[in-house]
Amino acid sequence: MTPRNWATTALVASLAALVAAFALPPGPVRAIVTIGFLLVFPGMAIVRLLGVPGTLTQLVLAVALSVAVETAATLVMVYTHAWSPDVLLVILCAGCCLAALAETRRAGVATT
Repeated sequence: MTPRNWATTALVASLAALVAAFALPPGPVRAIVTIGFLLVFPGMAIVRLLGVPGTLTQLVLAVALSVAVETAATLVMVYTHAWSPDVLLVILCAGCCLAALAETRRAGVATT
């Protein structure tokens, strides 16, 4: 996937997760969209920046890194008495979007 396509996918997935979490009533659609985003995209943002080759390798590392990043962020929020799942989702979406845009910018600079 090209950096531009990845950035578009990350932005759309982040927006979908935010809309699902804050605008949809509780139900299966909300859970599927939000959990799908949380399982893949935060870790994939890191994997894409590292330049790991191979689609399957990227996917496996993305899931593992997503769980690790979310656990670390949750622990920081709990220890600082600032736990809020809504804020955590917004932070993860913003981080994912920023990483995708950084990769796009880096690819654009490399090709010119």
